[in-house]
Amino acid sequence: MKFWVLFAVVTMLVFLGVWVVKNQEHLIFPGFRPNLETYQANEQYRLDLAVDDEISLMGWNLPASFDESEHVLIYFGGNAQDVLSVKSVLEQLPVSRVYTFNYRSYGLNEGQPSEEKFYQDGLSIYEFVKAEHPSAKISVVGFSMGSAVAGYVTANKSVEKLVLVCPLFSIEKIVQSQFSSFIAQYLKHRFDLHGLAPSISAPTQVFIASKDKAIPPEHSKATFDALTVEKQLTVIDGASHNSIFEDDKFLSELHQFLK
Repeated sequence: MKFWVLFAVVTMLVFLGVWVVKNQEHLIFPGFRPNLETYQANEQYRLDLAVDDEISLMGWNLPASFDESEHVLIYFGGNAQDVLSVKSVLEQLPVSRVYTFNYRSYGLNEGQPSEEKFYQDGLSIYEFVKAEHPSAKISVVGFSMGSAVAGYVTANKSVEKLVLVCPLFSIEKIVQSQFSSFIAQYLKHRFDLHGLAPSISAPTQVFIASKDKAIPPEHSKATFDALTVEKQLTVIDGASHNSIFEDDKFLSELHQFLK
């Protein structure tokens, strides 16, 4: 009997592992239904950035609250977030402009998503913003999976300030905690922000949602602990993964850090 129970467990793990490996792009990069009405309403701010020979990313150059400031910001969204869904938050930030783009394969964008391509696209976005504002300070904000993209850009470019909202430890660690280490070892897209953390040189503000069910708060705290720069940690009590953007304390401290 014990043999058959063990056999069944191993078989189930193998089957689950094969399913996760085959479907990992869909699981990690679920995308979203594009909001055409919102895109049309913000057409005046629209940008199309060519990031390689075949792919252009749809994004927006949004005016923010400090029109005369020599400080601009790049925002990288979550893995199922249309970046325009947080436009009202981005417009309040104490910078002159906010640049934000949906990832390749997200919204109306074409292309195949991957960790490597997201990182490359992040660097292309930074270079574009730097060319548009050669003398400006550039800060970066990343939410959820976008925290890894933000961390990668900051580790490789000159960034004034970095904000990580509900940051990852890694996708691998999430799969380990939700499924198993056996399955996690077959992931192609790991988004290891914890591993990147010691390479980040910009002052960093980390926000954790106390009721985050998507990224466990202890994962975010471990990434914060791995940072070796000047850093601040704020836990938003009662906030969930997505409701954190609606929290007054979050908005106030985000504004204060970027000033």
